[in-house]
Amino acid sequence: MPKFLIRRWFGAHIFVSFAFMFLTAALLAFFLHWSFAVAGVLVLSVATYLTIRNEHLLRDELEAYVQTLTHRIKRASDEVINEMPIGIILTNEAKTIEWHNPYLQTITKRDNLIGEGLLDVFPPLADIKEDQQKAEITYRKHIYEVVIRPEERLLYLTDITAYKELQMHYNQEKLVLAIVHLDNLDEIAQGMDEQSRSLLLTNVAGAITKWANEYDIYLRRFTGDKFLAVFDQGTLQQLESNRFDILDVVREMTGKNKVPLTLSIGVGAGVDSFIELGEMAQSSLISRLDAVEIRLPLSSKRS
Repeated sequence: MPKFLIRRWFGAHIFVSFAFMFLTAALLAFFLHWSFAVAGVLVLSVATYLTIRNEHLLRDELEAYVQTLTHRIKRASDEVINEMPIGIILTNEAKTIEWHNPYLQTITKRDNLIGEGLLDVFPPLADIKEDQQKAEITYRKHIYEVVIRPEERLLYLTDITAYKELQMHYNQEKLVLAIVHLDNLDEIAQGMDEQSRSLLLTNVAGAITKWANEYDIYLRRFTGDKFLAVFDQGTLQQLESNRFDILDVVREMTGKNKVPLTLSIGVGAGVDSFIELGEMAQSSLISRLDAVEIRLPLSSKRS
């Protein structure tokens, strides 16, 4: 039994009580009759016996409770280590696997890894720096977060593939706003009659609409020479990889004119506020002609 419990239940107050009872019996025997002393001794003896007996009972019950609790904690710890979906590896100084929990077999599709070299089993771990205690690796088409405890030569591997896929989908579905501007429409239209000007605008608008449909872009014309385009981050990546081919399409369509019609596209991306996206897209058009400027947060740009 812990000493603080012994002091709490069988401390000085018990001994003071016994001393008071003994003194009371002695005084009664001295001033009244010796039989009071005998009765006091009997009462004191019974009290002492009961106190010692209760102390032993409490000690036994407490030890039994602690043993039961210890066993339950150990069993729960074993179940957590053996059943939780986290790989645990213990290695020696030579980075040889000395122990691993059963979940590592699920990760590696192998029954026993004890005695194997850690880097032989997990080659991507070789890219982790010596002083790095947390990293991400790709193993068997899964992404794992690796937590390293160098002092204990202990590694934890957690499969975060689902989280990474969710994060990727979230980022790809973020809203992007773009403004498509016909740069020199007024300049070209000055030398055209109304029919030619209308035909030019119809052809260019048709090409832009076709381009938007191909990439699943919501497109609306809001002035004679400007279009609003709404799409997501995934589509923006496709447009970047194709170098915004609509620029070349329109330039080639109007190449027979003395001055070809050119497009500028201002793109706002990377923030959640619709107002900020619109302002970023609009400000991207100020300094560029016949080009695309993508404005991101913190004034970073991609052209």
